[in-house]
Amino acid sequence: MHINVGDKVKFLNEEGGGVVREIVDQKTVLVSIPEGFDIPVSKGDLILLEPEASGGQVPFPEGMEGGADTPQPRGTAASMESREDLESREALKERVRASAASMAIPGEAAFYLAFEADLQKPLMVGDLDVYLVNNTGDDVCYILYLDQQGMVRVKHGVISHQQRHFLQTISREEISRWCKGWIQLIMAASQFPPPAPENTGFKIRPSRFFSAENYKVYPGRSNPVFLYCLSRTHLLLKADQQQTALREPASKGTPESHPPLVSRKAIIDKYMVDDEEAQVDLHIEQLSEDHYRMNAMEKLNRQLSFFQRILQSAIVNKVKRLVIIHGVGAGILKAEVRRELQQYDYIDVEDAPIARYGVGATIAKIYQ
Repeated sequence: MHINVGDKVKFLNEEGGGVVREIVDQKTVLVSIPEGFDIPVSKGDLILLEPEASGGQVPFPEGMEGGADTPQPRGTAASMESREDLESREALKERVRASAASMAIPGEAAFYLAFEADLQKPLMVGDLDVYLVNNTGDDVCYILYLDQQGMVRVKHGVISHQQRHFLQTISREEISRWCKGWIQLIMAASQFPPPAPENTGFKIRPSRFFSAENYKVYPGRSNPVFLYCLSRTHLLLKADQQQTALREPASKGTPESHPPLVSRKAIIDKYMVDDEEAQVDLHIEQLSEDHYRMNAMEKLNRQLSFFQRILQSAIVNKVKRLVIIHGVGAGILKAEVRRELQQYDYIDVEDAPIARYGVGATIAKIYQ
């Protein structure tokens, strides 16, 4: 059912009705009722009344009998709204969105860009609601930029933990505007030292929006959602670990250049085999001394957690080639590793040379 601002509607499960005042999102509208209030209502709980079907049976707020497009005398209360009314409506609209904003995603703490489809339309053709999702235990301050022939700030704010912020409803033709951008994050962490601020770019392959396997239904949501991970916050450096450029003045009269920058020790450094390539072995014996006490799921979780840390460190430190030795086994670890790598549009995945690694290794080529 397609509902527009100004449409007359009747409530499905109770008496009365009103006029649609605002479209909040794909599932919710604000309805003005005769008592003078704007109330949030799910579209599924409304019956759209054709003009000839209303028959005067459903009372509407005074001055709205002709709908939103009916001309009103200039200067009347029906044709003018005070600034307080407008601000009140906007505040209510934000509260409606906030009331449905809770979104917990099983798995690791991360910050996501989310694209929610509308089940009332075919998955590959309907509009998408765009959200930022804070799936962490801390509030996050953010600034989002999109590349529109140059980076343009489109939204900024604070998202509470385990919450999401609505950004915009977009058509399929507008998807390309959301495929490339930049985000800045500051965690309002309770512990000290807090994580260092995050500044990261993102690039999403447009074809991913048109693949049904990328959309999943998450707890608390009825519509399928395509999630793109912007930041895994548990991998961020602590503020006291983030090194800044340190320069000491050279002695007077000496042509010495400034000393080199002080750099931190990255986890990937231990696994570098040359300037641009790293190699990591995910066999559980290499990761844990007490692996014999673990069950199969605990082993897999330890391996994947370690791999994700290595991958993020490789990306941050501009490693061009990462060799992942995962072994053969039942193939579960290999499948999970490759699924993780396929989340990145700038990473190509291929089998490692059999002559050197056998059949139990994967190469990730990282292009940034």
